[in-house]
Amino acid sequence: MKKLCIPAVKIITTISGKAGISVPTAFREYYQDMLAYCLDKRGGYISVTFYPPRKPRSTGPGSQNHHLNGHVKQIAEFIGDDFDTVKMHIKRTAIKRGYPTRETKLGDVIPISEADSTTTECTMLIDTAHEVAAFLSLRLYEGEEDDW
Repeated sequence: MKKLCIPAVKIITTISGKAGISVPTAFREYYQDMLAYCLDKRGGYISVTFYPPRKPRSTGPGSQNHHLNGHVKQIAEFIGDDFDTVKMHIKRTAIKRGYPTRETKLGDVIPISEADSTTTECTMLIDTAHEVAAFLSLRLYEGEEDDW
């Protein structure tokens, strides 16, 4: 099925109460292709889901991603397990804090990728990493790796 997800669009309203959207330049070609497809193949109908755009998360030094991945790396090195296994354990443990999941087509429930998480949800992962480290009696270092 054709699908287009634009992370954030500006809503434009007219005096008469009609609304439209302003599509970011980077998505215009895809948007126009999708409209043409819907007009031609679906009688001009589209499916629409509205939700507030999420606050973009930063990456790099000082970001939540950097914080989380630094903790995952420290825990993995401490217990001698690989990074991805530790990260998945932290995500699965964070579900009890409310970390979101998705259901696979086979019926398995798995935590969402942190790339799709909000800042609040990423905080759940960081808090869970702190909890796991405390359980292991591991003191996590905050800041840059050079400071460890």
